[in-house]
Amino acid sequence: MNDSDEIFFAEEEEIVAEGEKWKILIADDEPGVHAATKIALENFSFEGKTLDFLSAYSGEEAIRMLEKHPDIVLVLLDVVMETDDAGLWVVKQIREEMKNQQVRVILRTGQAGRFPEESVIVDYDVNDYKTKTELTAGKLFSSVVTSIRSYKNIMELHEYREHLEELVEKRSEELRQTIEKLAYTNEELNQEQEFAQKIFTNIINPGFLDAVNIKYLLSPMSVFNGDLLQVEQDLSRGQFVMLGDFTGHGLRAALGAIPVSETFRSMVKKGYCIEDIVEEINRKLKAILPVGVFLCACVMHIDTIRNKLSVWNGSLPDLLVYRDRCGIVARATSSHLALGIVGADAFDKTIEVMDILPGDRIFIYSDGITEAENVDGQLFGAERLEACFTNRNENPDHLFDGILGSVRAFVSGKSQGDDITIVEVSHPLPVDPGVPAPTVQEIDSGKMMKWKMVMELNTEVLRTTDPVPMLLQLVVDNPEFERHKSNLLTLVSEILNNSLDHGVLGLASSLKNEPEGFALYYQERKKALAFLEKGWIKVNMEHTPLDKGGRFKVIFEDSGPGFDYEEALSRSPDLDPTRFSGRGINILQNLCEKLEYSGNGNRVEAVYAWQ
Repeated sequence: MNDSDEIFFAEEEEIVAEGEKWKILIADDEPGVHAATKIALENFSFEGKTLDFLSAYSGEEAIRMLEKHPDIVLVLLDVVMETDDAGLWVVKQIREEMKNQQVRVILRTGQAGRFPEESVIVDYDVNDYKTKTELTAGKLFSSVVTSIRSYKNIMELHEYREHLEELVEKRSEELRQTIEKLAYTNEELNQEQEFAQKIFTNIINPGFLDAVNIKYLLSPMSVFNGDLLQVEQDLSRGQFVMLGDFTGHGLRAALGAIPVSETFRSMVKKGYCIEDIVEEINRKLKAILPVGVFLCACVMHIDTIRNKLSVWNGSLPDLLVYRDRCGIVARATSSHLALGIVGADAFDKTIEVMDILPGDRIFIYSDGITEAENVDGQLFGAERLEACFTNRNENPDHLFDGILGSVRAFVSGKSQGDDITIVEVSHPLPVDPGVPAPTVQEIDSGKMMKWKMVMELNTEVLRTTDPVPMLLQLVVDNPEFERHKSNLLTLVSEILNNSLDHGVLGLASSLKNEPEGFALYYQERKKALAFLEKGWIKVNMEHTPLDKGGRFKVIFEDSGPGFDYEEALSRSPDLDPTRFSGRGINILQNLCEKLEYSGNGNRVEAVYAWQ
């Protein structure tokens, strides 16, 4: 098609509802230009919408039109109207005074020599600058389509940004209200702040980070860490490790770690495999993260019974397997995009499986290690890192410290430019895989105290706060439970969540039978909490020290209608790894010395004991 060719459109006429039009403002002091423009574009249609022409014959009238019609998509603007530079004045008013950055502006002039294109494009925020003779019907059509597309993209980004701001504002308001309710005195306010900090730390850094086979460094560039390290033990005594590196650092990156941490921890405890875990995390991040923000991550699982290492690596540096006296014997390079970039249809959850031997050490690290920079602007790099493994063959026990020492010596006083994380995981885990999975662990009981706690979580508490972290903190902060922390956290969280979700709120666990059901489940949960008018949960927690060991008893009773617990208790204790729900009772049965339901199923007593 050349510039003189006619523009042909589809013969089938589209039916466009009233108001479903793109608003175009023609600002020109020559009536003939208005008429010619309308004729050239009279059959225009884009995405099922035609054009709604608005006319202005001066710069001041153009500004009034823009104020009256803020949804104008494009301004075809003459430079010379009531004054020689009226059009340029209009551009300044649009961008600087009206703060309108979304409307597209195409300048048209019949006197190109008066205002050279180069100076106009540089000095004024316009999208195009054409002479009236140059802007033929064909070029006019193309310019309008391009402008509408640009406007549409800008508005979509603007709406998305506003939506995120609304969510942040809503969460901030909820947090403010919660703090106000709890902060009756300055002392109490300080206590609540300390409590919140502990909760945040425990969410991001769960208890299994202190496992004896784990060495790690988390060195954030700022107060909040954009790197995420998670360690969890599965139901078969295997170990999951996840290292994530969010785009950027600081608060923006740290906020994204919360849903990732919660999803990872809960899915591991429910028996999901790596493929399901990374798929669900990717789905959540794709839904909530803005464009350009994503999570580089490596997720691994050690099968201590079969001596197998499974790895999913998405845009993190190579995972390295080190063997004493042999050096690096295996690696898992990144073969996937980072999490949160592509949708479910394009996501690749394929894992790499390799054999490992007892005594092997697995190293995963963020690019903060290899991109650590010295005063000369040089990067530490992968070669220097791998040289550490060669140089430490004689002292393998000092390998981790040796790597950190090499990095620190290299940067030598240079300020940290990124979050730095590295973790060493030794195999096997400090657990005998030949012993059947017990319900208790042996510890030296030492000096223990008998205590009892009774509380009632009323409707307001359930609706406005999350009681789970509050109760779990009692377990986390109690040194008597140190060796049993994981089991007790599972016990309390499973019963409490069941009482709240399925008892008080009446949610069906079957919603989570499919991966996509998680989103629907939590949407329904949020809605049910917001409209909760009546409901309560009574909690009774009791610890009794024994001569050797101890006993922890919990009783939960809720206001819900209950369930057929006899049928649930009669199910096979074997956990079906393909199920996304309905396995909580089986987990509790394997964990507890006693698990007893009564009433209509809305009262449960569980006893966890150790010798």
